[in-house]
Amino acid sequence: MNKRILIADDEPKILQVYKVMFSTKEKEISFFEEFETSDGLKISMFLDGDILLDSFKTFYENDERIPLVILDIMMPGMNGIEVAKEIRKIDPDVMIIFITGVREKYSLEVRDALDRDIYFLRKPVNSDEFLSLIVSLLKNWNKSEENKKYIELLHKRAEELEQNKERFDHLTENLKDKYFFYSHDTQKKYSFISPSISSILGYSKKEYIENIDQIYMKSSLNSVARSKTKLCIEGNSQQSFGVELKAKNGDKKYFEITEYPIFRDDKVIAVEGIANDVTDKRKAELKLRESEEHFRSLLENAKDYVIYRLVNKNDDEDAKVMMVSPSISEITGITSEEIYQFRNWFKNIH
Repeated sequence: MNKRILIADDEPKILQVYKVMFSTKEKEISFFEEFETSDGLKISMFLDGDILLDSFKTFYENDERIPLVILDIMMPGMNGIEVAKEIRKIDPDVMIIFITGVREKYSLEVRDALDRDIYFLRKPVNSDEFLSLIVSLLKNWNKSEENKKYIELLHKRAEELEQNKERFDHLTENLKDKYFFYSHDTQKKYSFISPSISSILGYSKKEYIENIDQIYMKSSLNSVARSKTKLCIEGNSQQSFGVELKAKNGDKKYFEITEYPIFRDDKVIAVEGIANDVTDKRKAELKLRESEEHFRSLLENAKDYVIYRLVNKNDDEDAKVMMVSPSISEITGITSEEIYQFRNWFKNIH
């Protein structure tokens, strides 16, 4: 808690009264030197406003703020009002107590100039009221500073969240044709599904949640997927796995799923996942597999002809056998094992 106070009065007797109010019997107090009371108040006293203002600037330049300044209004050189105006230019949040014998004469002028957090005490000052006001103002100033820091922190966090949201929205927008993101609790109740679910599968988020059991088609692939999700809910991260989902138009779509357990206090509270539409890739793989199976069937069933497949890295002069039907042996008398040893197909087959 910041308890630093600066006081200026051109009458040494008045400053002596403050010394009596603040000081302890064990400690002698000198003007211009900061002293600390038994209550932790750090007080500096000055015989004119100019010196107080210079000291205030020095504190501020060293990143030390002053919560409270106590000023006599009538002083030679800069009067209390002029000092207060200069102080408020440096730090608008300083609280100021004016000590005056003619309150009515200055109150309107001061309030027009300084607006807020200004207080008047009439001479002679009552010690109990004076100390009570100081303690109250210091508490209010420090509480206000804590609130400001908290609000600044909230604004900072809000800005960070907004920036993260913008980045996430940008990411989901760019990936909307191939990916959707989701999050559900340990009971598989969804708390988030990215809007891209609509462009990929045709469902609204509500439709997807309400029809999830029908969308997850019955298949061995999906049975494995469900067991993977169950393990993830138990806290065991899994490698990516495949699922088959039924689109709104009835098409079967294939996805590669990556899921992560989300922990709080060492307990899984949710699962977050990314679904990558690999339908085109999957169909290409299936088509290639069917083509390979068809070719292999032709190889194995060939009788009166030879079927072969060559791999050619450069040109025909360097063509090597990758596949050849067993009929090669019956037709040419050359075994399949010998064929695979040929360094050049066209130099050995005539």
